[in-house]
Amino acid sequence: MQFQQAVSKLTETKEFKDWKRICQQGYLAHGFISVDDKNQWQIGYYNKITDKMTSFIMGQEVVVNAEENIFKEEHQEVKELDVEKIKISMEKALEIAEKVQQEEYKSDPVMKKILIIQNIDLGQVWNITFITQTFKTLNIKIDADSGKVIEHKANSLMDFR
Repeated sequence: MQFQQAVSKLTETKEFKDWKRICQQGYLAHGFISVDDKNQWQIGYYNKITDKMTSFIMGQEVVVNAEENIFKEEHQEVKELDVEKIKISMEKALEIAEKVQQEEYKSDPVMKKILIIQNIDLGQVWNITFITQTFKTLNIKIDADSGKVIEHKANSLMDFR
């Protein structure tokens, strides 16, 4: 399911409408999907007042996770994600990222694929992370409007200690 479809489907659910009545100031902040997992979108809505995120898991039924703290710099703004400005599909973004992996990181075969659509300082991006068999993470940011690769880098998983 495309991200835009998942958001549209979510906003029509009783679970979302009940949450929105309580958290009127909450806004769409990100979508997360692990491609090789259950292919379920996790859609995050940010509450500026509490500085916390509520995630909705789009499975057979909608699961609403409790508000959680988010990982960000103290004064970093969580920007609203504008679904209308996402022109590149998840599949196209993944295709672009896989091409970068094949051209730049061929010796790092991919085991797991994680995609996040979000609005960061670079703009609205597909923030794609590949976990590799060589114990690295490949991170590729793709402009969600144009499909242009904004940046890419590899890090050893051992660097995260």
